[in-house]
Amino acid sequence: MKDYQKRLIAEEKQLSENAKKLEDFIFESPVYETLSRQQQKLSCQQLGAMEMYCRILRERIKLENIE
Repeated sequence: MKDYQKRLIAEEKQLSENAKKLEDFIFESPVYETLSRQQQKLSCQQLGAMEMYCRILRERIKLENIE
């Protein structure tokens, strides 16, 4: 496996873990409800961007035939 392929897999793994943590925070943490509406909105937008980026990385991994 080439170095850039290893980095691609590592980046997708890390991003996926971070997105899951943010998702858990949004949907399960009582602290989320104490944030301002603007902070809540931005957190949701961030999660959406992270999920989109993760899908892109997974597609690139698939195209490289590495999994």
